[in-house]
Amino acid sequence: MLFINCGEYVQYKTSCQETWEFISINLHGNLIDNFYEQFDKHNKPVISLKDPGVVLDKLRTLLHVQSERSISSELLSSKLIVELLTVILQHPYTNPNANSDGIAEVRKVKQYLDQSYCERITLDSLADMFRLNKFNLAKNFKKQTGFSPIEYLINVRVTAAQGWLKTSDVSIVDIAQYVGIPNTSHFINLFKEHIGETPHSYRKKWGNRIK
Repeated sequence: MLFINCGEYVQYKTSCQETWEFISINLHGNLIDNFYEQFDKHNKPVISLKDPGVVLDKLRTLLHVQSERSISSELLSSKLIVELLTVILQHPYTNPNANSDGIAEVRKVKQYLDQSYCERITLDSLADMFRLNKFNLAKNFKKQTGFSPIEYLINVRVTAAQGWLKTSDVSIVDIAQYVGIPNTSHFINLFKEHIGETPHSYRKKWGNRIK
């Protein structure tokens, strides 16, 4: 699997004796840029997957759902893209800085953030909840995911907000509350920082796409 920055010149080719069958997907946006920046710090462009079938299934499903434009297909596409990027960032076999330190603990914390992002969460509260040293938690989480726990939490919240903006008429004030960022101004700033546009602009643009 290759994860490369398409904004830079890249050349790759097969040997003379072999041909390739490949699937390529182009992604863009501030959130993708953040993922790639974290990946590029520790990894080479070529990733050797332990179980390539899982990723291939996701890629093929993603291509299939793109054949139609609907709310459900857009949501599924977003979910698949996040899953693919998570597989890439969490891959322990190509990251020379990764080891087994805290893998189980980080997995539990990550699962909690994925499911409970709407709660009030701080690094201290995570450390207390899982009975971990907060400095070790932050170090191991960053090592295994490429993000600090709070950076990861923000990404989860922004992704959830995208779903609300795409599929509902719920006010931006309420969406901010639902995803765990009660300060609306702060929510708008975070959303714009990660997505590159305001929640209002994002909702309007996406709404125009499915009309």
